[in-house]
Amino acid sequence: MDFLTRRNLEASENMQELMELENKSVTISSDERNLEQFGGTVKRGDVGPEVSKVQEALVDLGITSVKEVDGAFGINTEAGIQEFQGTVGLPRTGVLDVQTKTALLGGEEVAKPLDFSSFDTLGPNQKPKPATVSEESIGGLYASKGKAYKDSEIKAYSYYNDTIKGTGPRGSSRVHGDASKEVQKTAIETIIAEGKKAGMNNDDIALTLAIARVESGFNPDAAAGTTSAHGLGQFVDQTGEGYGLTDENRWDVNEQARALVAHTQDNIERAEKNGRGREYVYAYHHDGPSLKYGGLAIGKANVTPRVASFLKLVEGEENGG
Repeated sequence: MDFLTRRNLEASENMQELMELENKSVTISSDERNLEQFGGTVKRGDVGPEVSKVQEALVDLGITSVKEVDGAFGINTEAGIQEFQGTVGLPRTGVLDVQTKTALLGGEEVAKPLDFSSFDTLGPNQKPKPATVSEESIGGLYASKGKAYKDSEIKAYSYYNDTIKGTGPRGSSRVHGDASKEVQKTAIETIIAEGKKAGMNNDDIALTLAIARVESGFNPDAAAGTTSAHGLGQFVDQTGEGYGLTDENRWDVNEQARALVAHTQDNIERAEKNGRGREYVYAYHHDGPSLKYGGLAIGKANVTPRVASFLKLVEGEENGG
């Protein structure tokens, strides 16, 4: 499937899904139950303050299928959770499980502190050479393999089932984080090098690394099953095209890192221009200017906690390791 066909198909289906969600009405199950009876999951028929909290979060994110905050988990709330799950790459179950709750309402996951090593300095006209980072210094920031998509979830415009090919560092599959430590290490080094090449300060490079860790698990071949999102930054085709990614170079780790750095720089500038904090940089990455698809909550739960550790990693260069 060529780029234009893939992009147009994705845009058409996304619009159809939004229209279907907006036309759904509230229906409350007759077997309404107290949330505490259900082991931490929240689903249709449940009632209580936890449901209200979920509904408020969905409304704040602009999920249009949730019509009101009434504390009753009906078909609209279920549709809203499905919409949110789809935007963050989780299975669209409509059930508020632990993963969905962490993404929507925030969590406690914090990256481990690191030891540090030095990096190579790049010349102004050189193609960025990956910095040299010891495996020990990366430590707990390596990603583990995420969940695979079910066949029924995979869209025609997704790259998920495309064969992995090409030279350079390659992932083991299209799944988030399914890349060897060597490949992940190369991705980290390349992002650092591209960031320095682009004139990023250490804080901005650390933020870019945290975004890549959450988006792809440093797997350059990662791809979403439900959208055309792919690569280190999980750019959909339209975004990637705007940053110079094409069918010829989209799986090149250097090009992916360059595009991610440029995109992060643009989002940093956008957040500053709009008077917003740095937590909005990932929100813009994930949602675009609309800020309607859960990026702020995901960033607070999963990106921000990792920035400090990546910053220490980058600062290790200037401090001599």
